[in-house]
Amino acid sequence: MAGIIKRGRTWYATWKENGRAVQKSTGVRTSQPGISPARCKELARVTACQMERAAKGETATAAALDAVRRAAASCGADSVPSVRDWLERYAPTAGAKTETNRRRAFAAFLDFMGERAGLRLDAVTPQMLREFIAWDLQRVSVGTVGLHRQCLAAAFNRAADDEILIKSPMPRMNLAREAAAAGLKNDRMERQPFTPDELRVIFDKFPAPWCDMALASYFTGGQRLGDICLLRWRNIDFRTDTISFITQKTGKALALPIVPELRERLERIKDEQGSGEEYVFPYMARRYLIQSGSISTEFTALLMAWGIVKRTAPDASPLGRRKRVSPKSFHSIRHSVVTLARCNPACTPDMVRAVVGHDCERIERGYFSADRAARAAVLESLAGALPARE
Repeated sequence: MAGIIKRGRTWYATWKENGRAVQKSTGVRTSQPGISPARCKELARVTACQMERAAKGETATAAALDAVRRAAASCGADSVPSVRDWLERYAPTAGAKTETNRRRAFAAFLDFMGERAGLRLDAVTPQMLREFIAWDLQRVSVGTVGLHRQCLAAAFNRAADDEILIKSPMPRMNLAREAAAAGLKNDRMERQPFTPDELRVIFDKFPAPWCDMALASYFTGGQRLGDICLLRWRNIDFRTDTISFITQKTGKALALPIVPELRERLERIKDEQGSGEEYVFPYMARRYLIQSGSISTEFTALLMAWGIVKRTAPDASPLGRRKRVSPKSFHSIRHSVVTLARCNPACTPDMVRAVVGHDCERIERGYFSADRAARAAVLESLAGALPARE
């Protein structure tokens, strides 16, 4: 039978498993307001026994949690936070972008839970999460559901690490298979690169600052929209013709030479701004910092206005809030850079990764798109490798 020991202000469960001593926090304080120390100790003892039984497979996790909940109710204690309280506590423990993703995921889950959001965290079952994912798949894309699931799984894993939960209730699921079983079409959109002609239209015809931002992205290896929005003048050294920055997504440090066309565009912007501005594109930086979701949508609208992307027919809109993703976006500039560079025999894969900032060839390969002419050239080279027919 499991025992209990005091460590600081918390009771810990102790037992032996395969001859090895195990110690885990019961989550029960040695003293709590309105509860006698004796009642706290009794709750800790019940919790320890149930933790041991669940760990050794002598009882189901759900049954163990039920026993702990009944003991807590009889003691007047409630050491486990509610679903809402835990998610609100966990959401800010990350960077700004991750926190935004977490809050969106948690808001969706709390919306699904409704009044049940006030339940103790350990009352969440795998079945509840399966039902949430099925509900979420009807509203948003499979990719977004995957992000929601990832954020929730991280929150439950953290609760397990902090020994608030015995284990995470998040089930393993194949979201693409779940969507297919629900009769939902695969809404994953493979991004397409821009053609050279389309890039020239964007660089020369789009209104400022989009034309300048797109050019800056292209000549810095297809850097992402957020990195371009937050590009600072201190990142640019006109004396050495170098642009240096750390990417937001991967934290990779890049130092790239400034090509003449980009230098000319940056100098013009600098002259028009004058001194005192921190950001190269200050208006877009402010919008990005307040997490405006309309930035990428605005660029897509420009692509439609110039005929680079076809407008979606009104009757083709997906079910519910599932939005149709454009095959081309600002991120397609990154695909364009990789595709054009890898089609150039003078550019080795290692050199492409050094410019773009990819960590491995597997990631870079996902950005490469071979057009018909490139494929034809490969097939013709195969034909040329054969000996002449007799």
